[in-house]
Order: sequence, then structure tokens, then C-alpha cells
Amino acid sequence: MKKLIAPLLLLPSLAFAHTSSVEFPIQAACSTADKSVTDFKLEITNLSDNATHVRVDLWDQSGNSLNSINTLYSGDGYTDLTPGSNLSIPAHTTVRFYTSYAYNYAGFSGDNINLHNPCSASPVMGKISHLDANSQIIAQGFSGRRETLFNLNINNGKPF
Repeated sequence: MKKLIAPLLLLPSLAFAHTSSVEFPIQAACSTADKSVTDFKLEITNLSDNATHVRVDLWDQSGNSLNSINTLYSGDGYTDLTPGSNLSIPAHTTVRFYTSYAYNYAGFSGDNINLHNPCSASPVMGKISHLDANSQIIAQGFSGRRETLFNLNINNGKPF
């Protein structure tokens, strides 16, 4: 009888051995000062020997899902982010997303005029869903004005 009960006692712990998603606040709100810029950076690292898949969801201050983001940098280790879409991360690789939000972004001129996102689309909540149980990821990032950055608290800095 003991041989039958011992495996059954392990089942509840196995059900919670892998966290599939982590929600996190994004503390820095976009400033209402004219031409003020708030940055947002997110890095997700695949710690495993095989590729893994994740999905990043973001919500604005009204609780609406954000469906698109103008990415400030692409290439040189940075990639585009489409919230709500699956993303493949190769083994032992970090993907980086970097963008910015501006209050009066239409008033900017120069090369980056169309890359800033409006303050109304600034995320205040995020969620990373890890879609593979056979790998581990770790995530980090920051948000805020360049003189006042807030680190994103994603799973207390622990892999999931």
C-alpha cells in the first residue's frame, strides 16, 4: 500500500513545479511634460539548451491590451515586440526590446519622430507566459525617464 501512496503524494507538487506565466507592474508612467520621454526595456533570456517560446502581454492604464508597439531599436541584439504574439528564443540567447513613450510625440522632429509611442499607449502592467515546460527563462528590464529608472520586478529575478 505504501508503494501506491508515495507516488500519489508527489502529484500535487509536480503540478506546480513549472510556473507558466508571471505578471509584473510597470511603475513609470509616461510624463505629461511637453516632449518628455519615458523609456521601456525588456530582456528575456533562455537559460536552456533548446529553443523556447514565450508570449508577452502588456496593458495600458485603462486595462486595455496593447496590440502593437513601435520599437525604437531593431538589430544589434534588439528585436521587435508584438504583444500577444508568440516569440521563439534560441538556446542560451537573450532577446531585447526597447521603446519609448512621449507626451507630445507629434512635436518631435528628426529620424525618430515615428518611433515614439503616445503616452496613452504606455504599459502599466505586463505578463510573460513561458509556453514550454522543458526550458527555463529569466526576464528583467526597466521603465522610466532617463534620470529616474525603475527596475521591473519580474518573478523576483528568478528563472521560471
